[in-house]
Amino acid sequence: WLDCGVDTPSGWSPPPITLDNLIYKDLSTVLNQPNNPFNACKPYLWMFQQLSGETGIPTILLASIALQESGCNPGVTGGAGEIGMMQVTKEKCPNGDIGKCYDAYTNIGIGARYLKTVIGWNNGNIAAAMGGYNGWWAGMTVHDANNYPECARHNNLDYLQNVFNGYLQGVDPYSMNMGMYHNTC
Repeated sequence: WLDCGVDTPSGWSPPPITLDNLIYKDLSTVLNQPNNPFNACKPYLWMFQQLSGETGIPTILLASIALQESGCNPGVTGGAGEIGMMQVTKEKCPNGDIGKCYDAYTNIGIGARYLKTVIGWNNGNIAAAMGGYNGWWAGMTVHDANNYPECARHNNLDYLQNVFNGYLQGVDPYSMNMGMYHNTC
């Protein structure tokens, strides 16, 4: 239901979900559980907590984005040139300095503030905002998501499922084979 309509001609219709509707676990608690998916994020816990306090976005949601986007690796560059843990685009880097975007705190801050802005643009709809963070748009179809010559640029059609039903619950969606599209490389 998170990707309602994406496989119909009319395309994706974001379900009306707000931050208040989310059910999630506490990241600090999850990090203390064996085999949790967030171990790579543990050194950055204080950053996620601080930026959660600033933006009102749950700590585990920020870490989930970083985990989904980069495996919580601040040195990653994405297939379309996205930078760092939150895979921010170049124009969001302070003063156009791409190097600053590889700094974990700066990168998480840019991603968190951008997500807060996108939530506002979507009248509080976190499903629409998270879809937008991954390049989705209302009306996007499976064909649209996969219509790129490079596989690395495909819109991950399992993104919302992985984040909301996997990471926010403290489980690794990939080890549980969550999702139904598996359209990324």
